[in-house]
Amino acid sequence: MNAVAPKLTLSLLLLPWIFATGCSTLTGANGRQAPPLSPQATVAVEIQPAGRKAQQKQIPVTQNMRLQDVVDASGARFGRKTVYVLRTSPKTGQKHKMAADIDDRTRKISLATDYAVYPGDAVVIAEDSSTIVDRMMSGLAGK
Repeated sequence: MNAVAPKLTLSLLLLPWIFATGCSTLTGANGRQAPPLSPQATVAVEIQPAGRKAQQKQIPVTQNMRLQDVVDASGARFGRKTVYVLRTSPKTGQKHKMAADIDDRTRKISLATDYAVYPGDAVVIAEDSSTIVDRMMSGLAGK
Protein backbone atom coordinates (compact mmCIF):
# COMPACT_ATOMS: atom_id res chain seq x y z
CA MET A 1 0.00 0.00 0.00
CA ASN A 2 2.91 2.36 0.72
CA ALA A 3 4.33 1.89 -2.79
CA VAL A 4 1.02 3.01 -4.34
CA ALA A 5 0.69 6.19 -2.25
CA PRO A 6 3.76 8.02 -3.71
CA LYS A 7 2.67 7.24 -7.29
CA LEU A 8 -0.87 8.44 -6.60
CA THR A 9 0.40 11.62 -4.90
CA LEU A 10 2.72 12.35 -7.82
CA SER A 11 -0.12 11.81 -10.29
CA LEU A 12 -2.41 14.13 -8.35
CA LEU A 13 0.33 16.79 -8.21
CA LEU A 14 0.73 16.64 -11.99
CA LEU A 15 -3.00 17.01 -12.74
CA PRO A 16 -3.13 20.82 -12.41
CA TRP A 17 -0.08 21.15 -14.67
CA ILE A 18 -1.63 18.83 -17.28
CA PHE A 19 -4.92 20.73 -17.32
CA ALA A 20 -3.19 24.13 -17.31
CA THR A 21 -1.36 23.33 -20.52
CA GLY A 22 -4.64 23.16 -22.46
CA CYS A 23 -5.46 21.02 -25.42
CA SER A 24 -3.09 20.81 -28.31
CA THR A 25 -4.27 20.81 -31.89
CA LEU A 26 -5.46 17.36 -32.85
CA THR A 27 -4.06 15.70 -35.92
CA GLY A 28 -5.63 13.13 -38.21
CA ALA A 29 -4.84 9.44 -38.20
CA ASN A 30 -2.10 10.05 -40.75
CA GLY A 31 -0.45 12.71 -38.56
CA ARG A 32 -1.47 15.66 -40.75
CA GLN A 33 -2.98 18.64 -39.05
CA ALA A 34 -6.24 19.71 -40.66
CA PRO A 35 -5.72 23.00 -42.50
CA PRO A 36 -8.02 25.88 -41.64
CA LEU A 37 -11.14 25.79 -43.76
CA SER A 38 -12.19 28.71 -45.91
CA PRO A 39 -15.22 29.22 -48.14
CA GLN A 40 -13.03 28.30 -51.14
CA ALA A 41 -11.87 25.01 -49.57
CA THR A 42 -13.05 22.29 -51.91
CA VAL A 43 -12.33 18.74 -52.96
CA ALA A 44 -12.39 17.78 -56.64
CA VAL A 45 -14.69 14.84 -57.36
CA GLU A 46 -14.74 12.82 -60.56
CA ILE A 47 -17.77 10.58 -61.04
CA GLN A 48 -17.16 7.85 -63.62
CA PRO A 49 -20.36 6.05 -64.71
CA ALA A 50 -19.65 2.84 -66.66
CA GLY A 51 -19.87 3.48 -70.40
CA ARG A 52 -20.64 7.20 -70.07
CA LYS A 53 -18.66 10.42 -69.86
CA ALA A 54 -17.13 11.27 -66.48
CA GLN A 55 -18.48 14.27 -64.55
CA GLN A 56 -16.37 16.66 -62.48
CA LYS A 57 -17.64 18.45 -59.38
CA GLN A 58 -16.20 20.66 -56.67
CA ILE A 59 -17.58 19.91 -53.21
CA PRO A 60 -16.97 22.29 -50.30
CA VAL A 61 -14.92 20.72 -47.52
CA THR A 62 -16.38 20.96 -44.03
CA GLN A 63 -14.76 20.40 -40.66
CA ASN A 64 -14.13 16.69 -39.96
CA MET A 65 -15.32 15.66 -43.43
CA ARG A 66 -14.78 12.00 -44.28
CA LEU A 67 -14.69 10.17 -47.61
CA GLN A 68 -18.21 8.76 -47.14
CA ASP A 69 -19.48 12.35 -46.70
CA VAL A 70 -18.00 13.26 -50.09
CA VAL A 71 -19.60 10.21 -51.75
CA ASP A 72 -22.98 11.14 -50.23
CA ALA A 73 -22.65 14.81 -51.29
CA SER A 74 -21.58 13.87 -54.83
CA GLY A 75 -24.93 12.36 -55.72
CA ALA A 76 -23.24 9.30 -57.29
CA ARG A 77 -25.76 6.47 -56.92
CA PHE A 78 -24.12 3.29 -58.16
CA GLY A 79 -25.04 -0.21 -57.05
CA ARG A 80 -21.36 -1.12 -56.89
CA LYS A 81 -18.53 1.37 -56.95
CA THR A 82 -14.82 1.90 -56.55
CA VAL A 83 -13.75 4.92 -54.50
CA TYR A 84 -10.32 6.36 -53.90
CA VAL A 85 -8.61 9.58 -52.85
CA LEU A 86 -5.66 11.09 -54.70
CA ARG A 87 -3.60 13.18 -52.29
CA THR A 88 -0.45 15.09 -53.12
CA SER A 89 2.45 14.33 -50.80
CA PRO A 90 3.77 17.55 -49.22
CA LYS A 91 7.30 16.11 -49.19
CA THR A 92 7.61 14.72 -52.72
CA GLY A 93 4.80 16.46 -54.60
CA GLN A 94 3.70 13.10 -56.00
CA LYS A 95 0.11 11.87 -55.97
CA HIS A 96 -0.69 9.06 -53.57
CA LYS A 97 -3.71 6.82 -54.20
CA MET A 98 -5.68 5.76 -51.13
CA ALA A 99 -8.33 3.17 -52.03
CA ALA A 100 -11.46 2.73 -49.95
CA ASP A 101 -13.03 -0.62 -49.11
CA ILE A 102 -16.77 -0.76 -49.77
CA ASP A 103 -18.98 -3.02 -47.65
CA ASP A 104 -21.04 -5.08 -50.12
CA ARG A 105 -23.99 -5.31 -47.74
CA THR A 106 -24.31 -1.64 -46.70
CA ARG A 107 -22.69 -0.15 -49.84
CA LYS A 108 -20.86 2.26 -47.54
CA ILE A 109 -17.14 2.84 -47.07
CA SER A 110 -15.71 0.75 -44.26
CA LEU A 111 -14.64 2.68 -41.17
CA ALA A 112 -11.04 1.53 -41.61
CA THR A 113 -10.74 3.30 -44.98
CA ASP A 114 -13.14 6.22 -44.46
CA TYR A 115 -10.29 8.71 -44.76
CA ALA A 116 -10.40 12.33 -43.65
CA VAL A 117 -10.74 14.64 -46.64
CA TYR A 118 -8.64 17.79 -47.00
CA PRO A 119 -8.90 20.75 -49.37
CA GLY A 120 -7.03 19.98 -52.57
CA ASP A 121 -7.73 16.24 -52.46
CA ALA A 122 -9.19 14.56 -55.54
CA VAL A 123 -11.83 11.87 -55.04
CA VAL A 124 -12.72 9.39 -57.78
CA ILE A 125 -16.01 7.49 -57.65
CA ALA A 126 -16.20 4.89 -60.44
CA GLU A 127 -19.14 2.63 -61.18
CA ASP A 128 -18.22 -1.05 -60.93
CA SER A 129 -20.16 -2.85 -63.66
CA SER A 130 -18.59 -6.24 -63.02
CA THR A 131 -20.91 -9.22 -62.56
CA ILE A 132 -20.79 -11.76 -59.77
CA VAL A 133 -19.10 -14.18 -62.19
CA ASP A 134 -16.43 -11.54 -62.95
CA ARG A 135 -15.78 -11.06 -59.23
CA MET A 136 -15.63 -14.82 -58.60
CA MET A 137 -13.14 -15.31 -61.45
CA SER A 138 -11.08 -12.37 -60.21
CA GLY A 139 -11.05 -13.90 -56.72
CA LEU A 140 -9.90 -17.25 -58.10
CA ALA A 141 -7.15 -15.54 -60.08
CA GLY A 142 -5.94 -13.84 -56.88
CA LYS A 143 -6.64 -10.30 -58.01
